[in-house]
Amino acid sequence: MVKNALKILLVSVIVIFLPSCTISSTYSRKNIKEAIRNICKDEFNLDVKVRFSGETLWIYGPFEKLVDQDGQWNKQAQSSRVKIFHALGRVFLSMNNPPKLYCLLISSVKGTGLDTYTIGYIPDMIKFDMGFISLKEREKRVVFLSFLNPSALGDLNGDHIQEYDISMGEFIAYLVRQNLEKNIKASISTHYWANNLKVSFDIKTAKPQEDSINFFDQVRTITKKTLDIYDSSGDIAEIEINNLLTGDVEIYTPESITLFP
Repeated sequence: MVKNALKILLVSVIVIFLPSCTISSTYSRKNIKEAIRNICKDEFNLDVKVRFSGETLWIYGPFEKLVDQDGQWNKQAQSSRVKIFHALGRVFLSMNNPPKLYCLLISSVKGTGLDTYTIGYIPDMIKFDMGFISLKEREKRVVFLSFLNPSALGDLNGDHIQEYDISMGEFIAYLVRQNLEKNIKASISTHYWANNLKVSFDIKTAKPQEDSINFFDQVRTITKKTLDIYDSSGDIAEIEINNLLTGDVEIYTPESITLFP
């Protein structure tokens, strides 16, 4: 109870103090790319490339090796990745108008070639750095994607990247798929196009004791929880859920899907 009271007091002080603060922001959109590059180079000796595309900030870091033989993150690459996030957090916390999304792409430029994307909503990173959301909650809000990509071989400048402005609808679609894959034993795919979020699942090997499970309910509930994190009303007008095994389809609006627990 005391902890909750102190947290409420701290939030109240921040709300009251920030509007009256006249200190100008350290970084702006004009110097954000240079700021991130300089922090990474001067403090961590890391060379990164930073580019803008609309409301998405792209950061590229080339490394010789990303994963070890056992499939685990290479310790040096993981340490460098964390340092890049420290640089991003410092810059975002000192901006008055940061972009919406970041996409950190780390590539293995030797061996077979590997791209690893980390995509996140910048206000979530700021909330996490300020202690307003937990590490467990943050993991539900960050997209992780990895692909073998021979085009990454030898690419120190990120020339194989096709930067674009990632929409909130596409970002949410990635999150929905990721959160479903963590909770449901099924083949999951999600697609976002023209304000439509399409979620497809295929239960190929349901066990006998799972016959009574309503997989539509599970998919709908997890999809709803992910949608509830963000105000997606302007990006997603319709949610289509497909059971590929049976061919059944259910269609919702963002308002109607919230009617379910």
